[in-house]
Amino acid sequence: MHDTISRENKLYALSMIWKEADYNFVFFDKQPQLNWDSLYMAYIPKILDTKNAYQYLEVLDSFLGSLNDGHTSVLVNQFFYNDIDSPPIHYVKQYGKLFVTAIDESLVDQIPIGSEIEALDGKKWSALNRDYNWYGFKNTSVELSLKLPNGKAKKISVNRNANTRARAKILKWVPAPPVSGAKDFEYKSLSSEVAMVTLNSFSNAEIVDDFKKALPEIRKHKNLIVDIRRNDGGDDAYAIEIAKYLTDKPYLVGSMWSARTNNSAKKAWASSDKMYKKTNLDDPYLTRNSWERHPGDTISISDTIHRLKMPVYILTSKKTFSAGEDFLIYLNGSKNILKIGQNTSGSSGQPLIFDIPGGFTVRICAKRDAFPDGTDFIGIGVKPDIYVEPFFSLTGEEKDVELEKTLSLIAAQKH
Repeated sequence: MHDTISRENKLYALSMIWKEADYNFVFFDKQPQLNWDSLYMAYIPKILDTKNAYQYLEVLDSFLGSLNDGHTSVLVNQFFYNDIDSPPIHYVKQYGKLFVTAIDESLVDQIPIGSEIEALDGKKWSALNRDYNWYGFKNTSVELSLKLPNGKAKKISVNRNANTRARAKILKWVPAPPVSGAKDFEYKSLSSEVAMVTLNSFSNAEIVDDFKKALPEIRKHKNLIVDIRRNDGGDDAYAIEIAKYLTDKPYLVGSMWSARTNNSAKKAWASSDKMYKKTNLDDPYLTRNSWERHPGDTISISDTIHRLKMPVYILTSKKTFSAGEDFLIYLNGSKNILKIGQNTSGSSGQPLIFDIPGGFTVRICAKRDAFPDGTDFIGIGVKPDIYVEPFFSLTGEEKDVELEKTLSLIAAQKH
């Protein structure tokens, strides 16, 4: 990948990110030790020293990564992925460690499934810039430091050629991963008593249409399980339309939200007082702490909505994200609903989106969500009513512990 970005544009991109976050980012208080201005100054030589677009993105991603927010990131394009690849290895992050779960058959004799990846090119994963050290220019090598299942240590050099091998149709995963093809919406009848709906997204209106089409079948059952464990978010409007059928309340209440305010005159007065009177040292306009706050919208449910009027069990996980979490907040307080699983991702809000040189896009979270009563869930997640320890296996064994727990609760209700 050639260095197609000028020094001026590199500095402009870094400065745009610093400026927009300085004015609009809503979670500076979650990192009180972070000096955003000093960090910006420290990253100027780093961005100017980059030799290609990949390094440019890596530095910008690292700069944004210091804000530690799931709705704040650099978005890359297909041009980037044409030049970038990763080792033909699947891994999972569990208990703060990385474990190999699948490999290309060319590595079968070299890397046992279940091996822990302790370091890349001699650097501990915790010291690296997220996934940028896993990826790299296609066909370049990376040294993995492994702890094998038998406890022995091993180092091995592997090529970043997963996409290359896939395009050549010679990539073969061992063990074979489950067929993904996960649909945004799925309905199942688990028994005469239990219906199950899977909502993997709220990204388009078809989700609502599919749900409404399934309602006649759902109504034939006494209980409904709603699986949002892999819901990656989307548009709250679609989440609301489905929530109307599930709740036993006559209305829904959305997230309370806040946004930063920037008033140039008030900031000027505060700066003058600080300079000449030595007062207003902690003025909100000088400390990124001036806000406007809005209560959550109250949405009445029309009498034309023929609600389900049955117990609803919602399955959650750390992969329940954004509008998936808002969906839970709209249903908060519904007495017929029980949440089962793990805390959600704790990442919601509305990002400000803008372009930077190189054909890339940046998003910075500019709207801060909370429960209607102001309780924070960002970085915490929406908690389930019944926590279930997630199942983890390196041997390919599959077990749906959240669903099993839910079915046992339903069975217990019959006795």
